[in-house]
Amino acid sequence: MGYSHLPLFLLSFCILVFTQESGKDYQLVRANLTDVKLRNLYNKQVDIWRSLRVGPNLWEVDFLCEKPCQHSPEITILDPSISKTIQNEKNTLLKKSQFNSSSNADEFFDNFRDYDEWLSFFEKIVSIFPNFVKQFTIGTTVQGRDIVAFTVTAPTVPPREKPGIHFQGLVHAREWLAPTTLIYVVLNLLELYETDGDARFLLDNIEWTIVPIVNVDGYIYTWTNQRLWRKNRRLNSGGSYGVDINRNWGPASTWCSSGSSTVPSSDTYCGTAPFSEPETLAMSNFLNDNRGKIRAGIDFHTYGPLLLWPWQYTYNTLPPADYNLFQTLGKSIEVSINAVNSQYYVSQQGSDLYPHSGGYIDYNWSVNGMLSFTLEGRGNNFVIPPSNIIPAGEEAYAGVVVLAKFVLDADKNRM
Repeated sequence: MGYSHLPLFLLSFCILVFTQESGKDYQLVRANLTDVKLRNLYNKQVDIWRSLRVGPNLWEVDFLCEKPCQHSPEITILDPSISKTIQNEKNTLLKKSQFNSSSNADEFFDNFRDYDEWLSFFEKIVSIFPNFVKQFTIGTTVQGRDIVAFTVTAPTVPPREKPGIHFQGLVHAREWLAPTTLIYVVLNLLELYETDGDARFLLDNIEWTIVPIVNVDGYIYTWTNQRLWRKNRRLNSGGSYGVDINRNWGPASTWCSSGSSTVPSSDTYCGTAPFSEPETLAMSNFLNDNRGKIRAGIDFHTYGPLLLWPWQYTYNTLPPADYNLFQTLGKSIEVSINAVNSQYYVSQQGSDLYPHSGGYIDYNWSVNGMLSFTLEGRGNNFVIPPSNIIPAGEEAYAGVVVLAKFVLDADKNRM
């Protein structure tokens, strides 16, 4: 019997949100499902971690199932005990050395870091590279915390306008590997500037804007309360919390039209309107204000490993010239990434992961003309060993070099 015949009785054991306080335990399982059965999971508000289209009317789906799950041969168990995995992570974190102002910058990647450690790291890179790195506040969260951003570029004499590339990370709070991957890429560029031709070329000729942690409130909450929290910390009507920031982008014509929920308790709740959330509004205001200057962007997520490009909200494809552009460039990035650690990434249209509206890549391609990608990092779990941090960064760095050189070649052809 094929995976597509997942028995419906199993679906009744799947529920929406794993909470560390509930005393329940869950397994992370994978099955191949038809469109109808996948919709059943969404309608039951099951916590779906990944869904990847693998054929006509067939999806490879990772989701949480409350223990004891009733299994069939069609189910692959990816993690037999989520609570045990989280507890193991906690035990590892308790033994880690705290990163502070006296630590070496590279020590940051020895483990995952709480938000105070991130702030120490920000201070560190500004102090090490004061001529290259400028810190600013791009906005505030729904709970009033600063969203820290940086411009990163080599000083030029005389100063000159440079094309821009934008990075953002940790839109979804539980995806701890995402911001460490992003910041590894940036630190690698800075540390290699004096010795590597690519790093020098890219810092001399591009102004990078980076926002390592967009969802600050949610990230802090994953350390203090609930490791698998996804959304921001908006208090919704009815008493639930959170809006999915990657369902809250415009444009209004497609917002909340697919793969998004109007139910506030849902993990994919799209909010009350496009850009209802201060996190999304801050990002969009900055990118709108820099329309034409910022040529490309990457939204760092986990897990995949995948490189996604528009359209995300629909199975319809971009016009042929645009589709070919993303397909060709995406394939070049994929090949470069896959040559690093033999970790297999796939470049594909975003809706082949799953269709959803209100995301970064669709908005910034359609409104701001940015070559917009989502990089879904390595792994089969949101709770991933820290030994993956450096390999994930190495893989992303290889892809970023390809994207940045493409941007500069295109910029040269504009002149």
